[in-house]
Amino acid sequence: MPRMKLLNGGANGFRDFLALMILAALVPAISIDAFAKKKGPYDLKFGMVALGPNNEAVVFSETRHVEKYTDPSHLHGFTVTRRDGGQFLAYYKVRFPEPLKKISDGMRKFFTITENGRAFQSPEGFHRGRYAEHFRFDESDPVGIYEMEIYIDGELYKKIEYEVISMESEELPF
Repeated sequence: MPRMKLLNGGANGFRDFLALMILAALVPAISIDAFAKKKGPYDLKFGMVALGPNNEAVVFSETRHVEKYTDPSHLHGFTVTRRDGGQFLAYYKVRFPEPLKKISDGMRKFFTITENGRAFQSPEGFHRGRYAEHFRFDESDPVGIYEMEIYIDGELYKKIEYEVISMESEELPF
């Protein structure tokens, strides 16, 4: 009877029993951790952006702290990639820390503006495999906590909070 031997097996039996109990405790934790890290059909990246082929945003440094530079080459944004390359509908909403002081006519035509200029919503678009957006700062853009919601196929996919930090100098540090 293996069970009796394990329980009554002296020092080796106790060590085997202890190892079995530790293993029994770890397996659910490992399984839960693996389940929690299981990814869905999309990959999201948010942070500092460079423009790649076809003028598409490429996130090169993921971050939730964005320095406010008005240099046109200083970009931030996101990419959503569907792993199987399939099609999807998507749009985003941005909520600023306070209403924007300056809203161009182009922005008014492209975005749905709500909350007296505090929130913008992009039009819903059809995407095949990848959705990428990039943003530049205007001098009048506020610093503080921004909220971005990304919607896929009509449902909230991710909510991202990020902080825009004021910089003393408007020159890039390189």
